[in-house]
Amino acid sequence: MEKSSIEILTEFAKKNDLKYWSNIHATKGLIQHRGSLINIKYFVLEYINHSSSYYFGAFDSGHSSVYSGLFENYSKKKVHELKVSPKFWFDSLSFKSKRKTGISELDKKLSINCESDKMVKDVVSPKIGMEFLKLSRRIAPIELIVDDNYLEFIPNLDWISIVGIRTNRWITEKTELRQFLEEGSKLLNLIRKN
Repeated sequence: MEKSSIEILTEFAKKNDLKYWSNIHATKGLIQHRGSLINIKYFVLEYINHSSSYYFGAFDSGHSSVYSGLFENYSKKKVHELKVSPKFWFDSLSFKSKRKTGISELDKKLSINCESDKMVKDVVSPKIGMEFLKLSRRIAPIELIVDDNYLEFIPNLDWISIVGIRTNRWITEKTELRQFLEEGSKLLNLIRKN
C-alpha cells in the first residue's frame, strides 16, 4: 500500500530527529457533492539551523488551497505584503503593484509584488535575490513572501507578520525536502527581521 504524504513526512521527521505534528480534520464543505466530506490536513516540522527555528508547514484545505513552505516570524507589527517569484513572460501582463530592486540583473529575473519600495529594499538584497533564484532552479514553483500570519496551525509563529518560502504543492521527496530545509533556512537567515 502506498504511503500518504503525512506518513512520508512523519517518517522523514523521525529519521532526522525533528519535532513534528500533524492533523487531518474531516468537515462538510460549503459546496457539498452528495454529502461528501472534505479532509483538511496539515503537517508541521520544526527545523533548527543557524540557532534559529524555522517551521516547515504543508497544508491542504481539501479543495482549493494546497501549499508547503518554510516560515519564521518576521515582525511584531503589520507590514506590507511582499511576494517575490522568478519572472515569467506573462508577468508583463499583470496589473499588480510591481516593484524593482534597482539592480538590473535581479529586476530582469524577479517579479516583485509589493505596495512599498522600502519593504522591497529591506527584504530583497542582491545576495538574497541571487540565493532565491538559485533555489528556484531546484524547487519550482516557488515564491518568497512576507505576509500577515495566516498559519494558525503553527502556533510557534506568534508574531503578526511572517516571512517564508512557499510552493503550491507538498514537498515529500526526501532529497528535495532536505535541500528545501537547508537552502531555505540559509536564505531566510539572511533576511533581517523587524
